[in-house]
Amino acid sequence: MLCFHGYGMHGKQFLKLEPALGEKYTFIGFDLFFHKETKLHQQSLEDIKQPITKQDFAKLITEFCAHEQIDRFSLLGYSMGSHYATAVVEELGDRVDEYIISAPSSIEPGKLVRFFVKNKVGNRILEKLTQSQKALINMLNVSKWLGLVDDVGRNILYKEIDTPELRFNFYACFTYLRLLETDEDKLIQNFN
Repeated sequence: MLCFHGYGMHGKQFLKLEPALGEKYTFIGFDLFFHKETKLHQQSLEDIKQPITKQDFAKLITEFCAHEQIDRFSLLGYSMGSHYATAVVEELGDRVDEYIISAPSSIEPGKLVRFFVKNKVGNRILEKLTQSQKALINMLNVSKWLGLVDDVGRNILYKEIDTPELRFNFYACFTYLRLLETDEDKLIQNFN
């Protein structure tokens, strides 16, 4: 089972499933782009604004599977990882046995994510916010003050944006999803 994690997570988290499901699956968790050690060769703002296509991502998965001698596989995607799992189904559906997604932002990413990812003005705003040392933190504090997020949620989110590298990764992750928007017709066709 090829596993794709959510934002701020990593591929090893899926190993927790092995005690319950290890007899049925071999779990292979990938660290997605801008997580842990997974970096682009050239990681400038201009490079991340040229995001990966579904076809290119499918090619990476195909090459990995050829190297590991994997013919057929199942997919597991959580939150942001559902974009990657869904792209694999759309491009390599004939090789997929099962498709399991949880908290699928690929199916319904939400208006704010769409605005920051797909809209040029929104993406430019996100870029400026993430380049600022205090803008995102101030927005987070105002959100807490307004009751939109509680103390626990605020602290979790703060740990994802409290350094310049984390803010860059935050921007990069969302910008890099731009071309992985779900084609529902193709997805359904591949299910059938």
